[in-house]
Amino acid sequence: MVYGSDRQKAPPPVAPAHLLEWALVATFILHGLAMLTMAGLLLPMMPGGPTALDGDRIAILAAHPWRFRMGWLPWQLTAVSDLLVAVALLRTPWIPRFSAWAVLVLTIAAVIPDQGAQFLWITQGIELAQAAVHGGSADAYLRFEKWVFALTGVWAALLYTLAALGWTACLVGGGAWSRALTGVSAATWGTFLVVTVGPLLPAPLTLPGKALAAGNALGFVLLLLWLALAAEQVMRRSRPQPAFGRWAPWRPPAAGLFGRGFSV
Repeated sequence: MVYGSDRQKAPPPVAPAHLLEWALVATFILHGLAMLTMAGLLLPMMPGGPTALDGDRIAILAAHPWRFRMGWLPWQLTAVSDLLVAVALLRTPWIPRFSAWAVLVLTIAAVIPDQGAQFLWITQGIELAQAAVHGGSADAYLRFEKWVFALTGVWAALLYTLAALGWTACLVGGGAWSRALTGVSAATWGTFLVVTVGPLLPAPLTLPGKALAAGNALGFVLLLLWLALAAEQVMRRSRPQPAFGRWAPWRPPAAGLFGRGFSV
């Protein structure tokens, strides 16, 4: 039986956000996997990576085309997960509509050049790299690489960053926020803005390739932390803990530091 005093303590009903919860968890896992494949498969073939000479980088790509393709596969899946997050935000009733629509539009605008560039890189790019190895001239591939890398690593990345700022607006507006997320958001989105805007600056201010690679690595590590904190806040928002009953957090009868140590 629920008494009147207990009924007053019961939290108000909250619309569930199961799709948003799963979307955030999925994009966390896929971005982590993509980071591993970048470090283990793609980085020696990427501009700004550990392979200093262009000819060596092109030769590695020409000799290992399927390694290059498999390295990009998790990044293609992260694009799908970002779209899923955008749709989940739109379908969550307590997320502001304007912010959710803005995220969806920006995500679609980012996915199109990003996935188009990656498709060209794993098809035409590989052919140009192999032709450069057999023909002796790398100019055609290097021109292609500069253009396609800017499309996916700069313009699409900038749109993804703007969409991620929309994630922040959605969660703040929906009440799924914390002080820790504020600090991590500033560090994460600030890092991504630097590494995406950096290549667009005039020549004296343009960031070198090594700095861009290091900044991207830092940014994606921070992104994983942001996604973990965001998923926790979304779950807290859609699954509030009751003050009583079987789902209420257990509290020991003892007070003080000893009692708090056993709190759940």
